[in-house]
Amino acid sequence: MRSLRTFAPLLKWVIIGVVFVLAAGLSAYLTVNFLVGRQDAVIVPDLAGKDVVYALEILSDLGLNTKVEGVEFDPQVPKNHIILQNPEPGSEIKKGRDVRLILSKGPSTVATPRLTGVSIINGRLILEENGLCAGKLARVYDCDSQKGMILAQFPAPSKIVDRGSCIDLLVSQGPSPVKTTMIDVTGLNLSKAMLNLDMAHLSLGTIKTVFKTGLENETVLRQNPGAGYPVVLGEEVDLVVSRHRKSAIDISKPAVSLFRYRAPTGFLNQHVKILASRPTTKITLFDDYLKPGRSVWLLIDRSEPTTVSIYVDGSLASMEFFD
Repeated sequence: MRSLRTFAPLLKWVIIGVVFVLAAGLSAYLTVNFLVGRQDAVIVPDLAGKDVVYALEILSDLGLNTKVEGVEFDPQVPKNHIILQNPEPGSEIKKGRDVRLILSKGPSTVATPRLTGVSIINGRLILEENGLCAGKLARVYDCDSQKGMILAQFPAPSKIVDRGSCIDLLVSQGPSPVKTTMIDVTGLNLSKAMLNLDMAHLSLGTIKTVFKTGLENETVLRQNPGAGYPVVLGEEVDLVVSRHRKSAIDISKPAVSLFRYRAPTGFLNQHVKILASRPTTKITLFDDYLKPGRSVWLLIDRSEPTTVSIYVDGSLASMEFFD
């Protein structure tokens, strides 16, 4: 009994020490967890009315995810700005959590923009930016406006309409085309016929060849449109010309030929357009400005008879034929 009384105080202090150590350890554990938890937590900012791009940058910097839950029309909040958010501003959440947003589609109505005097291409872009679309298109000739310019619209500018509405447009086709009478180039040599067409402000279309004896090579046999028909300046004229049939196929003839055009010397750049007319097609080989003295090298396919026409500053300058 006496030995138990002797060790009782010692046992008491041992138990107290154990309890103290456990309490200290638990306190340290809780403190560390609290501090770590605080480091992983962030305060949600107030995003209402902010642009969605700005909100995305802010949330990304805070280590939070952006999640768009929907879009709604709102007369007060501009398009692509935030109406609502969840969690609310001031909330404390851990990094990596989602912040859910409701975006504005802007007002459900919009004032129609002024489109008169704008090109149809830019007009469509303006309508799209305002949540509208192009409706019916009517086209008229107008001597005071360029082709493709919007002359009128319905509804008129500044009218309040629902987003998604379509605006009808009246578009200019430019000045009314000038008409003339088709000249007669049948019986002429092809080079002479092309010069006459150029002087009459008409364009060369396709050139079809037929094998015919008894006529000079490259004689125009038929034309379309025919002589005397009403045509528009700049209209294309298709020709049928004669060719002499060769007695045998010349296998030594190259499949392609190298063609060169050299701009004359001077001080001004020239606009050069090189066309290749074949029996069924007309191909633009070159269409650009050339500096004085510069050359253009082109490969001409000789699988079909081809006429190469060179236009300088809009006028026919020369021609070359490839059988």
